[in-house]
Parts: sequence; C-alpha cells; structure tokens
Amino acid sequence: MPDGPGHAKKLPVIGTALLIAGAAVGAGILGLPIQTGLAGFGPALVGQLAMAGALLATAWVLAEALIRRRGRERDLAWLYQQELGRGGRWMLIIGYLVNLYGIMVAYLAGAATVLGSLLGRPEWQGTLLLAFFVPATALVLFGLPVVRRGNALLIVLLVGSLLYLLWHAAGGVQVSHLSYRDWSFFPATLPIIMCTLAFHNMVPLICRSLDMQPAPVRRALGIGVAITLVVALVLTLMVVAVLPLQGSSSSLLAAYQDDLPATIPLARHLGSPSILAAGLLFAICAILTSYITLSSALLNFWTDILPPAVANRWYRAGITFLPPLVVVYVYPDLFLKALDVAGGLGIAVIYGVGPAVMLLRRRGGAGWVRMAGVALLVVFGVVVLLELAQELGWLAIRPEVEHWTSYQHLPAR
Repeated sequence: MPDGPGHAKKLPVIGTALLIAGAAVGAGILGLPIQTGLAGFGPALVGQLAMAGALLATAWVLAEALIRRRGRERDLAWLYQQELGRGGRWMLIIGYLVNLYGIMVAYLAGAATVLGSLLGRPEWQGTLLLAFFVPATALVLFGLPVVRRGNALLIVLLVGSLLYLLWHAAGGVQVSHLSYRDWSFFPATLPIIMCTLAFHNMVPLICRSLDMQPAPVRRALGIGVAITLVVALVLTLMVVAVLPLQGSSSSLLAAYQDDLPATIPLARHLGSPSILAAGLLFAICAILTSYITLSSALLNFWTDILPPAVANRWYRAGITFLPPLVVVYVYPDLFLKALDVAGGLGIAVIYGVGPAVMLLRRRGGAGWVRMAGVALLVVFGVVVLLELAQELGWLAIRPEVEHWTSYQHLPAR
C-alpha cells in the first residue's frame, strides 16, 4: 500500500511484518486450499514453500535496489526504469494493471459469493456485491487512516476465526485424505500460490517505514512472509484433511467446479451456525484487508501515471473501482480464474521476472548473484508460459480425481 512521498510513519519490525501479512492474506488464501488441495497436500506443501522462498528473494531484490539507489521517496515505477530502462517501466505498468485489476475482480467476486452462500441467499449475489463494495470502497476513499490503525485488529479477528475453524474442524480430520497426490495438476496451483503470498507493491512503504535500513527490512520481509505462509499452510491442511475430494456438494472438486472460496464448502461440511459465522468472519476479514490495501495501491499508481490535468481524486476513483465492479456484475463466477490470471501473469511478470532480470543485469556482482537471477527467471518464466498456454487454450491442466477412488464411498453431506 505505497503512500505518497513523506506519508510513511516509522514502524517497528513486527508492526511492518503484520502489514505485509495483512496485505498478502486476502482472497487468494480463500481459493488456495481448493486449487492446491486438488493436487494433494504434499504437492501443496512443496509449492507453497518453494514459491514463498522465491517471492521472498524477489522482494529483497526490490528492497535492496531501492535502498542502494537511495529511493526513499520513490516507488516501483521509478525503480524499474532505473534498473531496466523505459521497457522495464512499461513492463511494470502493464503487469501491475493485470495484477491489481485481476485481484480486485477476485476480491469482489469472492466477497459476493461468500456472503451469498454463507447467508443462504446466493440469489442475492448482486445486492450483496454492492453491500460489500460500497462500505469497503468508502473506507478506502474517506477512512483509510482509521483502517490503518485497525489493521492489527483485522489480523487478530482473522487469526481468531481461523483458530476457531481449526478447533471445530479437528474432529472431522481424515488422515487418509493427506495421501492423495496429483503432480500433473501441480503446475496449475502455482499462480494462486503467488497470488496468496505476494505483497511486493508494499516494498517501498516497508523500506521507508524502517528508515531504509537493510537489516530491519530483511527481518520484516522474512517475518511477514513466514506469518502468511503459516496461515496458508494451516488452512490448506485443514481443508484438505476435512473435506472429501469428490462425491458431495462440499467436496474439493465441487468447490473448484462451482468457483467457491474454501470457507463455503468447509462451513457446509461442518454444518454448524457458529462455523458459518466464523467462516464468514474469516473470509470477510481476509478479503477486506487486501481489498483496501490493493485498491489504495492502484489509486496511488494512477496518481503517478496520469497527467496532472486528469489525475483528480474522482477520476482516479472511477477508473480504479468501476471496471472491476462492472466485470463482476457481468461475469460473477470469476473468483478462481481471476486469481490465476493475476498470479500467473501479473505477479509472475512484475514481481518474479522483473527482479530476476535486475539480478542478471547487475554489474560486478558475485557469481551466485547471477545464478540466483537465472534460477528465479526460470521459475517465474515457466509460470508465465504455463498460464499463457492455458489462457490461449494450448494446454489444459485438470485435476485427475477420477483416478482416486478411496473417496467414492464417503457419505455425501
């Protein structure tokens, strides 16, 4: 959530790490257990650990470059132009727009779906979309200082509701569920993992908040990523261990086919009013924290890009909030698809490929720096190519659940 120059307050490392976790734990974490669960918990664990390490590395590349270039009052567009030239700036702009608009579409679609399903009124989805959109957007436009001060409270509510879900779900754990593996579906999980763990738009704010000091910045990045990773892995473990793979309306496959966030099939499966309430609280806190963060970042992004004559507050608000709202009204079932596009294209290009190229272009660096750049370029380049191939219809990656028969005899709920 980069602010304008001079607006960042100095924060302690833990407070800054919580801001990172609050930005990262959003709609992505609600789709993560469904999509990664269809590959199995083993592949999900490998994918989340690997992508967490890769994204932490690229976040540090961006932070180190800002500190080295003394970019205290600068943002990522300036950094990419300094490091990669004008082409790098345009790569950031295009990738940034794909990323932020894609994720905002996912947030709005996810919020409407969660509210409609958990309240038992899916036919009210359009009305519930506005019920989330209007107050959440008003907070961004008028009440952001209040939300900043309450960020820790939102994180506490999110973690508290997650722990409540864990406590009540523990009795329904089926250890046999964890033995399922479908490595052929593994590549399809990488975009949504990146969507869950990425927070790189906040790197300039993190550096300014910690006075551009390398050691505190590294600690904040590490702690923030660790918090997000633990929450993601715990939720994935719970969902995969509790829900059947197929055979009921609350299965992983049904949620994937119906484009549902993880809290909906989990609440259905556990079948308790208190579970429904906890699932609603967790989902809304997760979506709200990141919706506010990402939409604020997009508003500030337009301030940097647009000519001053058209960069007034209401014009920026219109081009920030209206396009994703219209898209979700026309195409309401875009939750998982929007996360895939945002992660596989937007995030992989600007927060993966871009920093990798920065390492490769660095002069006078040690040999391991170049090797790290090559490794990161391969990882994120493969994700981009896979996502492009799927979007263009050249590659179809689908879960092979029909080959897993041990779930066939689970009772439907």
